[in-house]
Amino acid sequence: MFFKVTKKSNIIKFSLSFLLLVFGLVSCFEDAEPDGIIRGTGRVPAVFSFEPDTAEPGQEVTLTGKGFTNTTSVTFNGTEGTIISNTDDTVVVTVPEGATSGKIAITTNTTPTFRGDTGVFVENFTIFIPGAPIVNEISPIAGQPGDLITLTGSQMNAVTSLKVGDVEVNDLTVSKDEITFTIAEGSLPGLNTLEFVSSVGPSNTNTEENPFFVYEILESITETFDADENVLSHGFDREVAFSGVNTVLDPSAPFIPESIDNNFYYVGGTSDTSDSGAFIGLIGNSQKELGFYADFFNNEESQDITNVYFNMDVNFGDVPVDYTGELAGIRMRFDVGYDLDSDGSSTDEFMEYRPTLEDLDEKGFVANADGWYSISIRMDQFENSGPRGNVGTWDVYQLEDLTRIAIAARRGYDGPFALSIDNISITKGRPINPIQ
Repeated sequence: MFFKVTKKSNIIKFSLSFLLLVFGLVSCFEDAEPDGIIRGTGRVPAVFSFEPDTAEPGQEVTLTGKGFTNTTSVTFNGTEGTIISNTDDTVVVTVPEGATSGKIAITTNTTPTFRGDTGVFVENFTIFIPGAPIVNEISPIAGQPGDLITLTGSQMNAVTSLKVGDVEVNDLTVSKDEITFTIAEGSLPGLNTLEFVSSVGPSNTNTEENPFFVYEILESITETFDADENVLSHGFDREVAFSGVNTVLDPSAPFIPESIDNNFYYVGGTSDTSDSGAFIGLIGNSQKELGFYADFFNNEESQDITNVYFNMDVNFGDVPVDYTGELAGIRMRFDVGYDLDSDGSSTDEFMEYRPTLEDLDEKGFVANADGWYSISIRMDQFENSGPRGNVGTWDVYQLEDLTRIAIAARRGYDGPFALSIDNISITKGRPINPIQ
């Protein structure tokens, strides 16, 4: 059968071709993701660079990139500038009064033929305020609420108030080249800017040049093994011949390391994979009731598993040269209120991190001369779940339901083994042991 081509069918063919062309152009545009761009949905303006990289309020800045057609707004850390001109690949904008250092965001308008969006350049733009305080050093670069912080630099005597993020500091003292303050309760854990108000107006620190962290420690789990009573201890295990604080160990125990910091806890003996598999020498604290740790995980920042860290100094003893397997198992346990695999038991409700030498090396952790690793592991890296079928995930478990922690050796070989641990803590906002 033959079909007669009509005017209507030509219109349909043209419309379909036009739609495919538009779709193809948009698709090609959206597939291009230049490095350094945080992309949203739709047709995102891509900022490649800005010139200059430091400017005063009132000064013009030129942005180069792609997709700037119909630009409606350019903001400097949230404060909108004045657009002087723009083409598809260039925008010239005036830095507004009151702007502070931070991200540049550019927004385009949606029209019948153009789908707009907002693109944010990942590098911070520095606003220079004549006469504003200049911070050369922050010491220390991290602290808990109540800690004393010292800033050194210049032009500091004009500062009248200071915030960490959005929270006013306590005990502010100011001189020409130094500021001291204490971090106030309620300061959010994580990376923060320091927000100044001075006689010349508002200004702030650049988190790339002057990083500053607020963090909190879960005190009830912190363990250094230097006190008379310890939070963590070891139970019975046939493969463990020696266990306890190093000061009371039998000197014949295998692979006892030099101390990294006063006392440490040790388990050692002979691994027998035919007895208990690879998991041996469990060290843990007593089970707590549901909600015991909930006050620590009481806000959005502390429930974010990428903002919470398990910190520990660990020594794995002498490991066979050709062994590439797991060395330990660190468990976050949820013994109350969960039975994800419906086996009638809650003792297998946990998330576990299992380090290998290769994994620690990839993360940037390096052992000292005595074999000690100082590690900090984000909670999202605890991936191995206890329940059968791997049904245990962070989508199900809630940190506020944590009931205890456990640490054990994991050795997939038979023979002498040792595991030594020290300075254990859980923090939110910052790792104790940043990657080297």
